[in-house]
Formats: sequence, C-alpha cells, structure tokens
Amino acid sequence: MTNLAIEQSKKPSFTDVMTNLAIEQSKKPSFTDIMTNLAIEQSKKPSFTDIMTNLAIEQSKKPSFTDIMTNLAIEQSKKPSFTDIMTNLAIEQSKKPSFTDVMTNLAIE
Repeated sequence: MTNLAIEQSKKPSFTDVMTNLAIEQSKKPSFTDIMTNLAIEQSKKPSFTDIMTNLAIEQSKKPSFTDIMTNLAIEQSKKPSFTDIMTNLAIEQSKKPSFTDVMTNLAIE
C-alpha cells in the first residue's frame, strides 16, 4: 500500500488542478478584450465614406472632358488655317519668276 500511497501523492490534487486551470484561463484574453481590440483595429481602417471622398477628390483633379476639348480647340486655333496656308503659298509663288519671264529672259540672252 505504501507504493499506492506514494503514487497517489505524486498526482496533483483536485484543488491544484482547478487552481492551475483558473490561472491558465485568467491568462487568456477575455471576450471583452477581444472585441475591444477588434473595434480598435476596425477604427484604424478608413471608412467607406473616407474611401469614396478620397476617390471623388482624386477624380476631380483629373481634367474634365470639357477642359480637354477646350485645350484641344486652343491648340488647333494656334495653327495656321487652310486659307492662311494657301495665301502664303500664293505669295511665295508670286515671288518666283513666271514661266513667261524665264522664257523671255532666255530669248533675250
């Protein structure tokens, strides 16, 4: 029986087991702690409103279709018109001697 008594004395008592279990359970975070930490993490993320506001701000920085077309019209108006090109070509051509002048000068020589 002494061996049985020694064996029994090596096993922790019910009170020791329950005390150790209570200590282990107290080390784990409570449901309240878990939910609080979750709420804190969620509050660090931007809200849907913040995301949509930032998206709208980014979109407003881009030029609108009207702005693009206005700038295109301004750029096109800086180029000479077809009439201007043809007038300049006619002026340049009039400065050159005509075929008749060339032939007359050739005949004189």
